[in-house]
Amino acid sequence: MAGYTAAIDLLPLVAWHGLDQTTREHHLREWAGLASDAAAAAAAANDPAQAVELLEAGRSILWTQASHLRHDLAALQERAPGLAAALEASRAVLNTSSPSVARGPDMTGDASQARAAEQQLLDERRQAARDWDAAVDLVRRVEGFEHFLRPVPITDLRAAAANGPVVIVNISYHGSQALIVTRATGPDPGPAVRVVDLPAASMDTVIGQGNTLLEAQRGTGDRDAVFDVLSWCWQAITEPVLADLGHTRTPGERIEDWPRVWWCPTGPATVLPLHAAGRHPRTAAEYEAMGEAAALAGSVAGRVISSYTPALTSLTQARSRSAPGRVRQLAVGMPEAPAYAPGASPLPAVPAELQVLGRCLPPPEHATHLLGRTATRQAVLEALPRHSWLHLSCHGVQHPDDPALSAFLLHDQPLTLADLAALDLREMDLAYLSACQTATGDLRLLDEALHLAGALQLVGYRHVLATLWSIADVAAPGLARDTYAHLLHPDPEHPHPADQPRAARAPYALHHAVARLRQRYPGEPLLWAPYIHLGP
Repeated sequence: MAGYTAAIDLLPLVAWHGLDQTTREHHLREWAGLASDAAAAAAAANDPAQAVELLEAGRSILWTQASHLRHDLAALQERAPGLAAALEASRAVLNTSSPSVARGPDMTGDASQARAAEQQLLDERRQAARDWDAAVDLVRRVEGFEHFLRPVPITDLRAAAANGPVVIVNISYHGSQALIVTRATGPDPGPAVRVVDLPAASMDTVIGQGNTLLEAQRGTGDRDAVFDVLSWCWQAITEPVLADLGHTRTPGERIEDWPRVWWCPTGPATVLPLHAAGRHPRTAAEYEAMGEAAALAGSVAGRVISSYTPALTSLTQARSRSAPGRVRQLAVGMPEAPAYAPGASPLPAVPAELQVLGRCLPPPEHATHLLGRTATRQAVLEALPRHSWLHLSCHGVQHPDDPALSAFLLHDQPLTLADLAALDLREMDLAYLSACQTATGDLRLLDEALHLAGALQLVGYRHVLATLWSIADVAAPGLARDTYAHLLHPDPEHPHPADQPRAARAPYALHHAVARLRQRYPGEPLLWAPYIHLGP
């Protein structure tokens, strides 16, 4: 345990923020799985609280560093204005994209000049990082700031479970277990973390299930293979967890009263749709014969409302953000394939999807729609700060070699993960990503959550609706209609004229909409299983 703890403490130095992004990612790939191994050791040593702390400190390193650069310095400004000013100066440099992220063709054609400019930016970044580290060290010597930007202890991490348990699915060669983080209630809050051993979810088995699912997504597998994966996830991971939590049957009809669970998978488990796990009927005829209640009886979707979080601190931060008052929505749609992406297909259902938004959400004076040629990268970047809700209906791509280049394909050029991560938005509430692969992540850095949904969470959106893999254009308008109907009315079957759209209904709205989609296409799990909610 001492060795693992020291190793986890060193990971932020391995991925030191003074290095360029590509180098940091390379170093973290060399140590993939370290945090899960450390947590497995802590669980074996009967210290599950330490296991959670090690996982929190050893995963999402890059997003944690980016979040530190956005830390509110108001309290420090009052106590030590000189140190606050030093941190502000350093993060002004560090918050700009590193050269390896902001790469692009040299428009002047002068390669040597471009290399010199890149080297200068790298030198400036390294110096700013040294200055930042020195200032943070001095801040920690100020009374009351001893824990400034340090790893978060379990007593604080437990706040993430304020509205329901967070289930960390830890997969390691040294053993797999679910670490269930619960909230503190009453004078005797009980243990902060409960452990459910998952002996059937060995590392090799989880990798095999993930590969089967990936092959099916690429069109080399079949529907039965997907159903087999969902059934295995139920038997090996989710059903034991729900049984431990006491969720052994379908709750009442009103889904706002259903219990909630936040899933936080690690390593290869991040590929698996835990929210969709279950023994599902495999044909429409079988589904109709069983009926909705029986079809869902042995599934996660039949027992809880599922959400995801890449880390406990991400959930706590999202919950702490205040929700804006009036909804102002930016809707972006690309029905045609952009000229710079010859392999992309048209998305003919996009106009119908945006029409759904126009009927459900704010009047025109509180909404902006950018469709087709008007959906340029610059127009979207300029509009984002003025709108608390975002709806993107376009192609999304997870870049296979460089996650910073993962992007939404807009009319003139991509809106990349690097573009989004450079933003610092205020009072953002809901991002609905009707695009492919928005929560897929880099398969070589699964614990870093380097995907488009993660970037939008970082920059300020409390709730994000995203996708684990490619989605079908045919399903998009209906899913949007059912989701927004529930966002506007808690009971869509009996709407009330005084109802106002609320992003807090997002997990319930998505659960409701996916249930309707599953009813229409019960034998097509790739169609209804990829949709997830991230946030409080």
